[in-house]
Amino acid sequence: MTRGRLIGIGIGPGAPGRITLEAVEVIRKADVICTPRSENKEESIAYEIIKRWCTGKRIVAMPYSMAPDHKAREKSWQDHAQTIASSCSEGELVAFVTLGDPGLYSTFAYVAKLVRGIDSQIPVAIVPGVTSVSACAAAIGQSLAQAEETLTIQPCSQVLAKRGVWWRNFDCVVVMKIGRKLPDLVKHLHRLSLLEHTTLVTRAGFGTGTITSGSDLLTCDAQNGYLATMFVRAGVNNETGAKK
Repeated sequence: MTRGRLIGIGIGPGAPGRITLEAVEVIRKADVICTPRSENKEESIAYEIIKRWCTGKRIVAMPYSMAPDHKAREKSWQDHAQTIASSCSEGELVAFVTLGDPGLYSTFAYVAKLVRGIDSQIPVAIVPGVTSVSACAAAIGQSLAQAEETLTIQPCSQVLAKRGVWWRNFDCVVVMKIGRKLPDLVKHLHRLSLLEHTTLVTRAGFGTGTITSGSDLLTCDAQNGYLATMFVRAGVNNETGAKK
């Protein structure tokens, strides 16, 4: 029997029109579609985006644990990896869909590593997608970086204690994986007098997105941190001039 394959597919930031032609082609060819979702949610956002191309496919929902214990999270992904490996061993093409791009803060990386651990002979490939970073930058009409400008992308947990000079060392700081930490992040930037350089974009590409900047960020709550990306432009090329 021909060995199957696992392909991680980036389906973009939400709008079906931002899925690449290659992603749609692979979804149509796949035997199995794996759709990740938080165990706290009944529906997979990823599946809602791609379901128009899934007629006749076997859909495997893959809830992932949000437990603070890393071992509990690992156990849920290990179970999913075993399911994928079993399908591949039967010669099936398995597509694992993920929002944005599989190479940027994606659950696919965990799954692929575990699948390779089960059977190193299973071919694994990636179809890149439009990142939420690109979609959010487009939503506010800004370039991420030009010429010699510097850019860094950070998870929120890594920037909550960064001092003002760190933020000003980059022309653009992109903060992802914000979630419930949003109020703490806003307070931190407010203390550093950086809110005037800050813009938050939520749910870009979903049709229900919002853009909040400056002091208006002080009214945001934890719910505004879900599917959100923040841009802080306090470096040498920000609108107000030189570094402070």
